[in-house]
Amino acid sequence: MLDGVLGLAAPEILLSIAAMALLLVGAIGGPKASPAVAGLAGVSLLVAAYMAAVGPHGSAFAGGFVADSASAFSRAAIYAMSAVGVLLGDR
Repeated sequence: MLDGVLGLAAPEILLSIAAMALLLVGAIGGPKASPAVAGLAGVSLLVAAYMAAVGPHGSAFAGGFVADSASAFSRAAIYAMSAVGVLLGDR
């Protein structure tokens, strides 16, 4: 998939691409696309949580981005709870 420095930031890259795609879907689809956008946002957050949990460890961008066990846990927990919030907020 992504090698080297970009592999460390793969969950964030996935979320950036998903956010832009879902923004377009929501803008084109209007209010009737809201359940689909929320569902896809939740799925993309869960995938990013998984990627953060099992991703490589290291540092990138001159030490400005560090991926270690603590940051992997934090990112996975934040993404997973964000997915829960998005999915519960759509009700």
